[in-house]
Amino acid sequence: MDIIKRLLYILPAKNIELLRTILQFIAASCLEVFGIGIIGPFLGLATDPALLHERNFLKSIYSASGVTEESTFIAILGIVVILVFCFKSFVAWYTQAYIAMFSDEQQRLIINKMIGGYLQAPYIYHTKKNSSSIIDTIIEVANTFTLGILNPLLTSIANLFVMLAIFILLFSTSQLTMLVILVIFLPVIAIFNASKEKVQVWGRTTRQSKESIIKIVNHAFGSVKETKVIGCESYFESQISAQTQRLKDSHSSFVAFKIMPRFMVESLMILCVVGVVVIFLMSGRNTQELIPVLGVYALAAIRILPAISNTVVGLSVLKNSSFTINQIYSDLKELEQLEVISERSASSSQAITTERSQLLKESSRKLEFEHSITIDNISYKYPQTDKYSLNKISLTLNKGESIAFIGKSGAGKTTLVDVILGLLTAQEGDILVDGVSIYSDIRSWQNIVGYIPQTIYLTDDTLARNIAFGVEDALIDREKLQEAIKLAQLSDVVEKLPKGLETMVGERGILLSGGQRQRVGIARALYGESEILVLDEATAALDNETEKLVSRAISALSGKKTLIMIAHRLSTVESCDRLYMLEEGCILKSGSFVEVVPEEVRV
Repeated sequence: MDIIKRLLYILPAKNIELLRTILQFIAASCLEVFGIGIIGPFLGLATDPALLHERNFLKSIYSASGVTEESTFIAILGIVVILVFCFKSFVAWYTQAYIAMFSDEQQRLIINKMIGGYLQAPYIYHTKKNSSSIIDTIIEVANTFTLGILNPLLTSIANLFVMLAIFILLFSTSQLTMLVILVIFLPVIAIFNASKEKVQVWGRTTRQSKESIIKIVNHAFGSVKETKVIGCESYFESQISAQTQRLKDSHSSFVAFKIMPRFMVESLMILCVVGVVVIFLMSGRNTQELIPVLGVYALAAIRILPAISNTVVGLSVLKNSSFTINQIYSDLKELEQLEVISERSASSSQAITTERSQLLKESSRKLEFEHSITIDNISYKYPQTDKYSLNKISLTLNKGESIAFIGKSGAGKTTLVDVILGLLTAQEGDILVDGVSIYSDIRSWQNIVGYIPQTIYLTDDTLARNIAFGVEDALIDREKLQEAIKLAQLSDVVEKLPKGLETMVGERGILLSGGQRQRVGIARALYGESEILVLDEATAALDNETEKLVSRAISALSGKKTLIMIAHRLSTVESCDRLYMLEEGCILKSGSFVEVVPEEVRV
């Protein structure tokens, strides 16, 4: 029952949709039984026309029809039977097609729900979550859920209704036949029950192997240059080989088990037919009674054989995929809880600015930066830690100024920048823009902040789309694009490219140099008309010559934009208005470059 509860939690479909689907299955199964049920009487009538006058129901229809010839009336009944069967087959086809469409729609909604949840999740969530796991969940797990769980499960439910209805029909036709079927099919139930634990293990192993393969491929090709230079291709090959072996063993074992019921059922159905005939003969009963029974049984067998097989397979797949259900359920629950935690965290941070925030919402104002940014006693500690990474940080930054955070690794520079960017929510203190808390409208704050990391992420797309990142083609402002390129001192690069702004830059911008990629990152931040630029060691990975080019582009923005920088190379922050030296989450000292940096370490 627990797995069903989790399944219902995952499904985007409303209860009324599921109820409508079940009712459709019931209607289809009733029609199925009716179609099969009329075969027995028709065969009995065809072999013994005298029944037309012995059965009151048939006699009244025969009289009302006006047909004088018995053979003609029976032929007409045969045509009716054919029409009923054709309609029954159409409904059966439609039901299966509906299951496929319903399952695909659920997959679409689940993928949308999950990707929305991952994208909206707090930044701290992604610091602990492997991107390979997210990719695997969104693409592979959602696909497995639909094709491997939901589709077979719905098909099994539909088949269960059909089987139940057919068993009732067979029981009403011949109790002896029904008894034989139940006895013979006990081994199938026993085998399935005995193997359920193995089926679960195969499913878990298959799922884990696929996730590991995606992770290894990401590692191997994420930096293929280092992979080839170091010569560790064989290492990744051996890892992939081990996982594909696990995948093959678990998947092939499950497939072998999954197809077994079909062949068992076929053999058992033949055994049933022969068994019923033998029992009839040995009991000395009239063999003419056997014809209608065998007619119904034969048609029931044609329908019930795949129904039983598909039901057993569906239940096996459900058991095999229980790990997948648990995985999706856990992720959705975690994302749901994170949303609540995020809201609570934000509300606690806003405690000191509740009244001001309410006034801001009522007046429908946008967050504007005209004068200064005040960081007021900010403190932050990461989840599951007792030590504060930032401890009562306070500073003021005027518009147009440039400041830099320096200090040893682990001093709290990156954490402070993440808090300023609104990616992490401070547990204590506030950040005010012209007296208004950024937490009153974090999106408006982030709209005026541009972030330039040490490694610029570029997509395998045109230069224009990489600068206007996340903007639809039709909405790209060409004037803003040209202005951003000019300010980032990227004009000469664009002119030399074969197709200018429409040149494909390759995966991760491999066709551009390191300095060019950094300037694309600056242009991206400028395209968004960011008033504040946050540069997180933006030149740390560059050689001295390239660093000078990028630093020149950054220096050109001084006075035009408000700059917040993190740097290890002190030469890159020499021209900043103020430097803040951090140590263990506190500001050790602040002032000009000369005041903060000891003479012996100046570069």
